[in-house]
Amino acid sequence: MTTFTNPTTPTTTGNNVAGKAGERIQWSSAVSISTVTKSSSSTATHCYIQTAWGSGVLATAAFSGNVATFNYSVSASTDYWILCDKEGSTYDAVYSNSASKPTGDGIATWQAGVNQAGQESSKNYSRIILNIVAVSDVTVSPSAFTLSTSSQAPAFFINISQAAVFALTTTAQSPTVDFPGPNPNIGTIGSKEIMTRYPVAQGLIANTTSQTGQYRRPNLVAQEETSF
Repeated sequence: MTTFTNPTTPTTTGNNVAGKAGERIQWSSAVSISTVTKSSSSTATHCYIQTAWGSGVLATAAFSGNVATFNYSVSASTDYWILCDKEGSTYDAVYSNSASKPTGDGIATWQAGVNQAGQESSKNYSRIILNIVAVSDVTVSPSAFTLSTSSQAPAFFINISQAAVFALTTTAQSPTVDFPGPNPNIGTIGSKEIMTRYPVAQGLIANTTSQTGQYRRPNLVAQEETSF
């Protein structure tokens, strides 16, 4: 955030003012106006961002203490009127006539003070506003991304931990995911045949009278032969 301070602090009170008064300002780059702070000597209750003194109200905020809070973006190289009033009632305005305008810091230019009748004949007057806090608007334009491949169906290689395998979703066009390290399928839930080789034994009783060689049969249960 940057604070743009009125080049001269308004200090002289002008009583019984009814119209909007303030400043005409221009920014060299787009900004978002956050707050406007008025002189504590002014009894104005509302602040406005306008495109002209008598029209084009873009945003309105009530003063809380001496601070009006906005969140309004303004364009570069365009004049805006930052004005204050008491919604039609008379109020105390504050001004100073020692400013030399237009003046600025290269970002904000204070073009002229504007009195309660919309006149800038005394443009060197600073009126009511002490400062304006604004944030520069930044637009990020990413450069074009070019993918060079040797085939029409490029493979995307993604390093990903095994713990995140089951949360992986993808919207790419049939990507190939390369998992480094152990096979991620190990330990998954499923059914598989356990290959067990039983030892060669004589007299093994399980629906057969003998077993010669290595034999694998489902549900083969070994039993001892008992003699009475």
